[in-house]
Amino acid sequence: MSFIIDGTNGITLPTWTTSTRPSSSIPGQMGFNTTTGAIEYSNGTGFTQLIPSPAAVSYLIVGGGGSGGVNTGGGGGGGGVITGSGLSISAGTVYNVTVGGGGSVSSNGSVIQGNPGNASSFNGVIASGGGGGGSAGGTAIVAAGRNGSSGGGAGADSNNTSGGISGGLGNTPATTPSQGYNGGSTTQNLTSYAAGGGGAGAVGGNANSYAGAGGTGVLISSSFSGVTSSYYGGGGGGGGTIGNGWNLSNGGNGGGGYGAGQGSGNSGTGNTGGGAGGSGNFYNTPGLSFGNSGGSGVVIISYPKTYKVAQFTGATLSISGSNYYYTFNTSGTIQL
Repeated sequence: MSFIIDGTNGITLPTWTTSTRPSSSIPGQMGFNTTTGAIEYSNGTGFTQLIPSPAAVSYLIVGGGGSGGVNTGGGGGGGGVITGSGLSISAGTVYNVTVGGGGSVSSNGSVIQGNPGNASSFNGVIASGGGGGGSAGGTAIVAAGRNGSSGGGAGADSNNTSGGISGGLGNTPATTPSQGYNGGSTTQNLTSYAAGGGGAGAVGGNANSYAGAGGTGVLISSSFSGVTSSYYGGGGGGGGTIGNGWNLSNGGNGGGGYGAGQGSGNSGTGNTGGGAGGSGNFYNTPGLSFGNSGGSGVVIISYPKTYKVAQFTGATLSISGSNYYYTFNTSGTIQL
């Protein structure tokens, strides 16, 4: 490290990275951090950037996806997806960031529907969890999909319900703009196939002569995520009868799991808010069929790198273009 004074080229400060800067600093010590692209100084106890905190940030918040239903079960609904910019931030305030987990595994005989995903949140903005898929197989089983940010798909109509089985309602609780769509439905006495879970961008597929596919999630541009544009909040595919293969119906783009023709549907993809696929049919044999778990959500916070780097826990910091991106795959905190 060196300090250079040049009458033609001006003053050049010592340079370091975040990992190589002096571990023992003295008051007034100053240098340029090449990791963050900012000048920083020490008060004797640590380094602080010589630039202000942002007054507002952009964000992507995705809730956890719902788990799939059991015994020819419906697909889980995708987690809610919310993006925005201009969210006011107070410098020096520590904000909690909550990343919602996916709906937990639903076992045959222990639950009546798939479990809903959990909400993700940051600074008062909440993305709800997806609804669990409906289950089929006996009088104690509820085949209707659960309500959620996106509704769970309906399970097969094993009890010959008049009018068929309804999917869960999306955008529940209601927000503007909407966080997601309804789960798919099944027709009366359709015992072989279940419906797909709703996605953050489209309704789940109905079950007719085949299991319904999961609803498509929302395509998020790289300006909010800091990475290649990708989908979030896809619904899980519906399950079917034994003998129809493991991957029976497609999950929606955005982490939705495949519905199964036998055994358990695929889990939703982690940190996408994808709903799980519905399980296949084991003729209601207790303990052999369960609905897999939904995918966890994610929270991404960004702002221009002309401002100071935040202090945070539980996140990964990346720099893309002119912005900092803080990606929370687990819950944590951030202070700007």
